[in-house]
Amino acid sequence: MLNVTEKRILAALRAIAHKRNKIGYGALSNLCNLGLNVNDVAQRLRLSGFLGNIIREEVAEGRPAVSVLVVREKDGMPGKGFFECMDELGLRVGTEDNVEMFVRVLKLTHDFYNTTLGVKLLETPKPVRVIVKAP
Repeated sequence: MLNVTEKRILAALRAIAHKRNKIGYGALSNLCNLGLNVNDVAQRLRLSGFLGNIIREEVAEGRPAVSVLVVREKDGMPGKGFFECMDELGLRVGTEDNVEMFVRVLKLTHDFYNTTLGVKLLETPKPVRVIVKAP
């Protein structure tokens, strides 16, 4: 289960995905009012931990790894923690390299958040529960 900070990050990432954009680590920290200095290793690792938890939660729910949108400013790629988490979950396809994985997951994420289901998630602040009563 995601904590409050991770839920705030996830909501921001979903909106970014819907716009088919990406965001830098520092910009995400600022956007979500995290107060993290991503130039500090310990604080960067804290943000990486949040993003890894989001990947695990989203993938467990059958959704794409929206953390793919968070990239380094120098090269426009996610950090190594993203790829380690994806490998940990067995989500690398065949022999694809990091660039190929990034391109695939980025497209999948952008496409998902522009479907009816993905847009519905943008509109729903809390998980939707369906209760089926027996006749």
